[in-house]
Amino acid sequence: MRYKEPYSYYKRKTKSGKTVFYYRTYDEEDRRTSGISTGCTTFASFRHYMAELIRKGELIPKKDMRFADFTENFWIFDKCKYVQMKNNRKENSISKEHCNTERGYLKNHI
Repeated sequence: MRYKEPYSYYKRKTKSGKTVFYYRTYDEEDRRTSGISTGCTTFASFRHYMAELIRKGELIPKKDMRFADFTENFWIFDKCKYVQMKNNRKENSISKEHCNTERGYLKNHI
């Protein structure tokens, strides 16, 4: 039987002109998943990101994710992947105060 890599990748250009790496993998039923953005713009950062996903066992996204699970760490300054991604870029960083305000909206209104 032929060896199958755990993921495949491709690049896509955003409207701003940046090139971002995406990956695809196979789910529990051996069906290909849709492309997932890594947010990485260099091949080195992409490889590091993928190695971390594999190390944590998070390469294959969960199928039955509840909204509560998705928002568990959302808008928590030190834990939210979205905030970390935005703050790793120099422009449009997110402050702790903004996170606290948005987390309050999330808890109170949803």
